[in-house]
Amino acid sequence: MRFPLVIFRVSGHSMEPTLTAGQFVLVYRWAEPKVGDVVVVNDTERDILIVKRIVNEVGPGKWKVAGDNPGHEGSRVVNKSEIIGKVIWY
Repeated sequence: MRFPLVIFRVSGHSMEPTLTAGQFVLVYRWAEPKVGDVVVVNDTERDILIVKRIVNEVGPGKWKVAGDNPGHEGSRVVNKSEIIGKVIWY
């Protein structure tokens, strides 16, 4: 059985000032993603987990995500299957 809640440690600066490197967040794995949510995403190209905010929905089961830090690039489109869960506490 998979637990609905997991703890994730943030790395990098793309979500500053909302989240900072080294900060721990609580992630709810069974949440339905929606615009505005901060989510943990499986970046399959680099085989790492990343934290981003859902900016908008671009199609059925697809969202554009980006960091909160305007000085960092890195927006991308992700499928629902790539979203690990929603950050519910930080």
